[in-house]
Amino acid sequence: MTGKAGRHSRAAQEWRQMSVNLKGAAFVVLAYLLFTVEVVAARLLGPTMATEQVVLVRSAAQMLIVVPFVIRSGAGVGILRTQHLKLHLLRGAFSVAGLYCYFYSFGQLPLAAATTISFTKALFIVVFAQIVLGEIVRLPRWLATAAGFAGVLLVARPGLSGFDMAALAGLLGAMMGAGLLLVTKLLSRHESPLAIMVYVALITTVASLGPGLAVWKTPDAGQLLALGLIGLFGPVGQYVNILGFRIAEASSLASIDYVRLIFSTIAGYLVFTEIPDVWTVAGALVIVGSTLFLTRHESRAARIAAGAPAVDPLSEPLPDPIEIPKETGHDRHL
Repeated sequence: MTGKAGRHSRAAQEWRQMSVNLKGAAFVVLAYLLFTVEVVAARLLGPTMATEQVVLVRSAAQMLIVVPFVIRSGAGVGILRTQHLKLHLLRGAFSVAGLYCYFYSFGQLPLAAATTISFTKALFIVVFAQIVLGEIVRLPRWLATAAGFAGVLLVARPGLSGFDMAALAGLLGAMMGAGLLLVTKLLSRHESPLAIMVYVALITTVASLGPGLAVWKTPDAGQLLALGLIGLFGPVGQYVNILGFRIAEASSLASIDYVRLIFSTIAGYLVFTEIPDVWTVAGALVIVGSTLFLTRHESRAARIAAGAPAVDPLSEPLPDPIEIPKETGHDRHL
């Protein structure tokens, strides 16, 4: 026992001595491992269970996880008081649509291909910035965006077998995630993270209830295990991801986002014997390269606008379509 206690003490001391950025990176990597388990479970369920049922279980699980936070906060039903109901409803719509697309895509496509397509969220942000926010998008950003979408064509190869519906769902899911991010940024100016979290959990649960019950089939033992993994690992992964971004600088964590592709590729091979073909690899390189260029370009532009030196770090990665907002400074009970 003494030996174990000594090892635990040393581990705790080493953890305390780690930099906040390294601690944040550890949390984020752990979150991506949890997300990988979630998508593996989704892939296992894809051929045998309707996406509507998976989304219902996922949404209900998130709602159950939110309830203790509300109780702990002491807010009760008062957490639902808002002057921005339309924005909450819009965010909920983006979230539930993103969930359907997310689970359908990962349930049908090889994991590496589905993960690669999910990175196009950064590309949709550029499009929305021009169309919705009226931002001036200069030629380098448009070229990088066009290159990124060309990478999607390499992965999906529509000219060879028709545009796969699962690939299209992944692309639409990324678009929903981009819209979700923009609405979250607007809401976070006025609402606490817990309120945003409660609303999205409530809306997705209510919206998925009818479709989920309409196709509901009693799961067997294997399906029940997969649903349990999705219901637990998805929300917990989101929470761990938030912890990482709370304690570390976002720029130090941005490049870690692409660890998801490594994890999903390894999991796809170990669990499903999936080996990415040359087109998927080429598309991944193009999409990752495009999004890296965009994040570097935006970080440099933001620093110049703020009068800071134009160094070249990576900017903050975009969250998953179902990610809970980060802490805004006035709400530390999450």
